Amino acid sequence: MRAVPLALVAVLLGGAAARADCVADFTAIMQHGREAGPFRVDGEASVGALHMETVTEVIVPDTAHLLVSTSRGDQEVIIVGDRAWGKVKGLWLALDEGTMRRMHSDYVAAGILYSDGARNIECLGGKVVDGVSYVAFKYDAAIANFTVPMTVYVDPASRLPVRTEGSVESGGDTARFSATYKLDPALKIEPPPQP
Repeated sequence: MRAVPLALVAVLLGGAAARADCVADFTAIMQHGREAGPFRVDGEASVGALHMETVTEVIVPDTAHLLVSTSRGDQEVIIVGDRAWGKVKGLWLALDEGTMRRMHSDYVAAGILYSDGARNIECLGGKVVDGVSYVAFKYDAAIANFTVPMTVYVDPASRLPVRTEGSVESGGDTARFSATYKLDPALKIEPPPQP
């Protein structure tokens, strides 16, 4: 009789260990992606008729270029070291120190592919997408005011993320989020031209 409860405990402990390994693997992959580089992340978000595209280019540890495109126009930010600039009505303006620190935190030091603050991480094992084999993880991401179930596909050879996608229903519309990640050794980010 005692063998059954002991077997059950072994199964439960094995499941907890597997989950811990899964979370550790996910965290290590996201950290590796953040430290590798230079890299570029192309993102898209849409809710109903609203659509946004983003390009985030990062040269670790302290340089980034962000371009956000919507139907209302583009916003652009460049961060180089301890300086940052924003493009306002076609002109590049230096950003104050507080804004620069926030931008640095949000774009240079932030998690990639909506992975900061990931919860409920699950290993999905090997997945084939468009004929390419990946290792996949599922997780909940906090994006704007949404908790979005996301799936990230990782290149098993490089242990780097390649693509993430997710969606959530909101007020009768579906909010969709996706991003692709790629290393870009030729990437250069310079301060903007002075007016």
